[in-house]
Amino acid sequence: MEVPEYETDLDLSEEEKEAVDGALVAFVGYIKTINRVFSSGGTDMKGIDTFAAKDSLRSLKDSANGLKKEDKYMAGEYDYYNLRIHETTLDSKSPEKDSVKILFCSHDSKHAVVKTGKSMPSQTSKSLTILQTASKHGGKWKISNQELWSEKCE
Repeated sequence: MEVPEYETDLDLSEEEKEAVDGALVAFVGYIKTINRVFSSGGTDMKGIDTFAAKDSLRSLKDSANGLKKEDKYMAGEYDYYNLRIHETTLDSKSPEKDSVKILFCSHDSKHAVVKTGKSMPSQTSKSLTILQTASKHGGKWKISNQELWSEKCE
């Protein structure tokens, strides 16, 4: 999987750049997983733990179950732009504590949860800034947490 372009104000060491690359591969995989699972109405759960762990995995499962239960799906697509590396934490003694915090913008108006069979409603343009935390699980980078950073793209 290709590593997307990003910006950072951090002066990254080679080790940190390698960590960022691994985290961004997980990031892209996680976004693709969200789109696949949610557009299927929560029925396509194959490999959801490949790029998700901890809170993110729990949230993904809960959301998928909610979609199935309510006979809904996500119309449109969850996207990302303006990727920024906010923070890196590397622990040479305990690599499982390594983490990379990724800030990005997403067009919140380009997707919507709707009743199965319905199409994407027209919505007012809106973007959000989201913070995702990637961390190592079993030696692999996965998205372990996601939270709203701002109600607009910063």
